[in-house]
Amino acid sequence: MYPDTGTYIRSGFRMFFPDDRPIFYGIFIRHVSLYHSLWFVIIFQSWILSYLIHKALGVFIIKNKMPIWYVVSLGFITIFTSYSFQTGILIPDVFTAASILCLVILLFDTNLMKIERIGIYLLFMFSVLTHFSNVIILMSLIPVIYLINYRNKRKSNYFIKLSRMYSLILIFIVSIFIYPTTNYFGGKGFVISNSSHVFIMNHLEEIGLVNVFLKENCDEANTYRYCDYIDDTTFDFVWDKESPLYKTGGWQKNKEEYNEIIFKIISNPKYWETIFVSSVNHTLEQFFTFETEIFPSENIVDSPVYGQVNWHFKKELGSYLNSRQNTGNHNLQLLNKFHFIINIIS
Repeated sequence: MYPDTGTYIRSGFRMFFPDDRPIFYGIFIRHVSLYHSLWFVIIFQSWILSYLIHKALGVFIIKNKMPIWYVVSLGFITIFTSYSFQTGILIPDVFTAASILCLVILLFDTNLMKIERIGIYLLFMFSVLTHFSNVIILMSLIPVIYLINYRNKRKSNYFIKLSRMYSLILIFIVSIFIYPTTNYFGGKGFVISNSSHVFIMNHLEEIGLVNVFLKENCDEANTYRYCDYIDDTTFDFVWDKESPLYKTGGWQKNKEEYNEIIFKIISNPKYWETIFVSSVNHTLEQFFTFETEIFPSENIVDSPVYGQVNWHFKKELGSYLNSRQNTGNHNLQLLNKFHFIINIIS
């Protein structure tokens, strides 16, 4: 479990559209669990990733050697990476890997049966829809693949047919348009996300630009609500209920004001150097941050996760409360040592 697991269960079972994440993984939990057990979700996620790894390996390994390479590969990534942990946690992060594996298979596998190709296209679309970050990752990755393919089309043994590239791009674009369409029918408006202004504002706050901007612009002409909290030192802008975000009305009430501040900051050339340097720093920090973590204190009685498990999966409540995660007996130190070594070698 993860602190966000409660939101995903609630969104799927109550058809509740969260402001800060898509509803599709919640629907996935609802139907794959069969209203019966969350273990079905874990098993199905594990099967999906195992299947995709098998198909991706098949692109590069001849058929009669596949069984041994498949078993060795699964054994290696299970022991030395966070593969088993990510497939066994009830959040959609595992579908980031699934989307990239689908991309590899759809572009390079020339032996897919028609029914397999359709299934993997649908799985690719679903993977895109489970997490906003997947859209950004694939928007960066697909053009790079296209350019490399175009440049090396006469040299590479893995030349990708343009028809495959265009089919994948079309499916990707359709997936993106599903976001605002479902939000519209869910009463959230025709938008991809109702929360981007909060997360961008949070980043600009972290790097100090919001404070600088407000000190330069808080006057009688610009009566931003945030001006009353210029020197606020709340650590967690997004989730702490004592942060300026909540003291000035919350996510939706601040949307117009935050969008105006964000636009004025990112459109002003004098802030560009700070934005660029901080983006590089945060990217490098993210790249070298790969420890696997658990959150026992977030999942105990009266937490959102507990409430949703108690409501929808009551017969599993005992197992949930007595799990190694919630009793503090789940030790990941050895796994993280393996991760560190393998990532440095990689």
